[in-house]
Amino acid sequence: MPTITLTSFLSNFTLGFADGLTVPFALTAGLSSLGNTRTVIYAGMAEICAGSISMGIGGYLAARPSSTSATSSSTSAEVEDGEKEQMSSSDGLLPPCHRCQEANEVEETKDSPIVAGLAVSFGYLLGGILPLFPYFFVGMENVHVGLAWSFGVCVVALFLFGFGKDFILTRNDKGVGGEDVGKRRVRRAVWEGVEMALLGSVAAVAAVLCVKAFEGLV
Repeated sequence: MPTITLTSFLSNFTLGFADGLTVPFALTAGLSSLGNTRTVIYAGMAEICAGSISMGIGGYLAARPSSTSATSSSTSAEVEDGEKEQMSSSDGLLPPCHRCQEANEVEETKDSPIVAGLAVSFGYLLGGILPLFPYFFVGMENVHVGLAWSFGVCVVALFLFGFGKDFILTRNDKGVGGEDVGKRRVRRAVWEGVEMALLGSVAAVAAVLCVKAFEGLV
């Protein structure tokens, strides 16, 4: 029976959110060289719509159980039933069931494919809107100002999201000995936020450098 957990939801959401920040930013960075804010907005919105749908479908298909898993589960169930019959017909001494553990592992619950797909899709949609948002507030010819603000928004959003995600997931951390759990959670969350911001910045800077490298060739 598919289940929904906060950890799995945030994991799928993070996948879509990270791609939603970097891919549309790379697109808007490239289109910024054309010098027209309207072109950046139109193309960016089209990419976000298509990308969120595509990522959502990918998340749904990835979470959906495969035919191989179904076959393995059925086979394990048959083996377990056979062993139970043998045990019931024995002299009362129950032999060790080596396959029971395997059957239980196969029967572990999976994430809901629909929820997984929606989490990835929503993450991509939200992440994609953020780098595009500043372009709505700059003039038609101030596209480079929009690009600068877009970069800043991406870095801040990545940090805040990384911090919040780690802080939420470690809310049940009990700590060790007399350790201050609150401070340790904050330190870990800050590092997670910095790490996400740095990785996202690398992708954003790479996009801008690619645009600059090919700007004079076309």
